[in-house]
Amino acid sequence: MAQKFASLLAVLHDGELLAAETAQRQAELAPQAWMKCELALQARQERGHVRLVRMAQALNGSERTLTTSPLLPLRTRLALDLNAGNLGSSIAGLHGVLEHLGEALLEQLAQYTHPADRLLHRLRRHVLAQEQSHIRLGARCLQRLPSASQHVIAEYYNIGHTLARDVAGRLADARLDGDAFWRDVSTRLDAWHRSCAP
Repeated sequence: MAQKFASLLAVLHDGELLAAETAQRQAELAPQAWMKCELALQARQERGHVRLVRMAQALNGSERTLTTSPLLPLRTRLALDLNAGNLGSSIAGLHGVLEHLGEALLEQLAQYTHPADRLLHRLRRHVLAQEQSHIRLGARCLQRLPSASQHVIAEYYNIGHTLARDVAGRLADARLDGDAFWRDVSTRLDAWHRSCAP
């Protein structure tokens, strides 16, 4: 059971690390001072999340990384947008897909029992509150930036569903509710996809 939970923590670690790196680069690309400040703050918070996940991994006695990360397609797509200076597209990927998946995963991890439950759940609630604020920040940024193309939106949407299926399987392996996670993420991604329609 602990080994299955370790796999989920490794995915969460990779996601928080990707979020920190992406938000930092977004802050550098942001055209307005408030946006730069908010995205830089998010990057600092995401780096804090990485440290907290590592603390949870230490309590669980698990490794930090996976041999092959399911986040690789998302990392590759985000890198394409950031390298091209497409801030709006990268925000769609980070705040529209990764943050929603992270929030849904944190909610499912509340069901896990562990000798360090009290500490782990306190950390989870702290991270969850900040993830929710990051989703709101992404929506604010997208209102003030050129829209991402429908092709890019569709690609992020499909990457998100593939990633969610992988995480749902890991949740089921750890005897957590992978089906509930899948329904939650599907609902979130469908709503986000509709909101991006022209």
